[in-house]
Amino acid sequence: MIGPAQAKAGESGAASIRIDAAPLRGRRLRLSARLTVDAAPKGALLWIRADGADKKVLGFINSQRDPVAGEHASAARELLLDVPDAAEQLLFGLVLLEGGQAA
Repeated sequence: MIGPAQAKAGESGAASIRIDAAPLRGRRLRLSARLTVDAAPKGALLWIRADGADKKVLGFINSQRDPVAGEHASAARELLLDVPDAAEQLLFGLVLLEGGQAA
């Protein structure tokens, strides 16, 4: 489970997890989640990032084009990322935009 994230009105919040990328190098990573928000007019989104040596970003994707937003809303989201062979770490999480709660 990622989260929960909370933020005051006008502020953002986030929750994330970092894992070793070695077992997933050269494979396609699928992140599927049901995001649930409360009092989140701008919504929440998922993201995945693949980092290489010296934390260089090798891959990134998020669901910013389709956030889950509303007073009480819940929806499934899915992201796919091809993990580069040079990836050392994978980070994934959720971002809550400008107030509310998300899990």
